[in-house]
Amino acid sequence: MGLKTGYKQTEAGVIPVDWDVSILNELIEKDRTIRYGIVQPGRFDPNGRYLVRGQDYSFGWVDSNKLFKVSEQVESRYKKARLNSGDIIITIVGAGTGHVEIVPIWLQGSNITQTTARIPIDSRSTNAKFCKYYLQSYEGKSQISLHIKGAAQPGLNVKDVRTFKIPLPSSLDEQNAIVSVVSNAENLIQSLEKIINKKQLIKLGAMQELLVGKKRLQGFDKPGKFIDTQFGRFPSGWEIASIGELLDFKNGLNKAKHFFGNGNPIVNYMDVFDNPGLLQSDINGKVDVTQDEIRNYKVNKGDVLFTRTSETVEEIGLSSTILEDIQNAVFSGFVLRGRPKNEKLNLNYTKYCFRSEIVRKQIVSTCSYTTRALTNGKLLSKVYIPFPASLEEQAAIASVLTDMENEINALEIKLAKYKQIKQGMMQNLLTGRIRLV
Repeated sequence: MGLKTGYKQTEAGVIPVDWDVSILNELIEKDRTIRYGIVQPGRFDPNGRYLVRGQDYSFGWVDSNKLFKVSEQVESRYKKARLNSGDIIITIVGAGTGHVEIVPIWLQGSNITQTTARIPIDSRSTNAKFCKYYLQSYEGKSQISLHIKGAAQPGLNVKDVRTFKIPLPSSLDEQNAIVSVVSNAENLIQSLEKIINKKQLIKLGAMQELLVGKKRLQGFDKPGKFIDTQFGRFPSGWEIASIGELLDFKNGLNKAKHFFGNGNPIVNYMDVFDNPGLLQSDINGKVDVTQDEIRNYKVNKGDVLFTRTSETVEEIGLSSTILEDIQNAVFSGFVLRGRPKNEKLNLNYTKYCFRSEIVRKQIVSTCSYTTRALTNGKLLSKVYIPFPASLEEQAAIASVLTDMENEINALEIKLAKYKQIKQGMMQNLLTGRIRLV
């Protein structure tokens, strides 16, 4: 099948005949180069110049108060690596390798480390955002991935970055038109992300107040006495119990790799990590197990599972409640199962109470750490948890938090759709499959 009229085959794929393919090194300002920055920045200097590291933007820009500042004595030796607003930066070392961003105005004159490369696009002939969007597109990411070296510590060579190929409309007006459309989609996504972040903070604040009785829901807010404990002040009518009084713990199932992929549902580490509550539809793992293993490691509705080990203490002991019966499901060895000993806790309330700030602080402070953070049933059993004695109040609190969670989930689904639309838009516009001018 021949090429569509008006298109040509190039090393960057099929593009319009009036487009050209350029390498990044041909698109930069004449007096500046594609390069990395300071290798050894030394100590933090509160009066120094901002130093941009890959970790500062690879997963979204951090707040300015989290940026490193390098002394003028060190930075002045690398002044040729300074940034201008509008430059492209790309992560060349670490987990975010290949991530690209545009330097914002507030980082004008800052410098970079050896984990970041600066790409100073000449704005007189090329729109830097067009290059950024292309490098973020499927075609651009595919090109970048071909040059990434290393697994444990991935990285890009600056020499390779200079050779990245960019298909470009010869007209700056067409570049600008494409950038305008994609930017509008990006702005919509960023606005929705801000709304989601705001609602997540509201939910977190609600959890911090409702799960310790600082705020009572209507119908349960009658004036009364408070009880003072080593963990703080709680309303009378609330109980404080150790988790060991509420749950009976058991370690999970360990099997060789070849047993996994088929068989019975298995609750894995990431299932628990990602979800405060688990339904059958959330569990994708399968394992081949015997009847004895099912009896020993079965999960029931109401069981509370905890992450047992992690590289960081912040991820240890995160909980997830089994919200429905899942036939013959078992749980993995990286997870602990807490089986209820009594009916003191409402099912939906357990989705939240074991992830409350007061409980999380205790879990983190009691875990052990050598090369990895670890917890176990004995340590978790010593953690104390406050809760309303009234199951009705527990259910009401869970209902409020679930409504907030459902609203956030709906927005996250919408966000995923917007991102998918943007990616499709980029794939068509940045390769000339759809023309705007």
